[in-house]
Amino acid sequence: MGIITQADLAKSMHISRMQVSRIMREIKREKLPLSDFDILRVLTIKEIQKFGFTSAVAIELLNEFEGELRFLHNSTENNCWVLFVEREDRSYRLTSLSKAHLHSVIDAVGMALVLPLHCIFAAAQYQLAKIKKAKAKQVAV
Repeated sequence: MGIITQADLAKSMHISRMQVSRIMREIKREKLPLSDFDILRVLTIKEIQKFGFTSAVAIELLNEFEGELRFLHNSTENNCWVLFVEREDRSYRLTSLSKAHLHSVIDAVGMALVLPLHCIFAAAQYQLAKIKKAKAKQVAV
């Protein structure tokens, strides 16, 4: 199988190579060979944008919760939710790695916007598999 390039990634995401290059710079992976995890991070940013977040916010979230992404990358059985909590005096984000913890946090804060990061990451993994398959076909020809 051939190496996936930023051009391949741009083509699969229907964005320009420059946009991919900018994302790579923002996640501090510019001028480095693309690893599967790098590609998954870029694809996850694109998936987060489907929820109405801007690219800048999606990148900020991924940089903040990179450890959680690595946790999800370790096993498809792992779960992670990002909670956005708004209070009168402050707002903050936190993660939950189990349903029980998620429910207890929601009970404690009353209301929170919940982003199922594990579902988003799974969609990115599916996209990566499609890109790898297309690249393999391209190399075989």
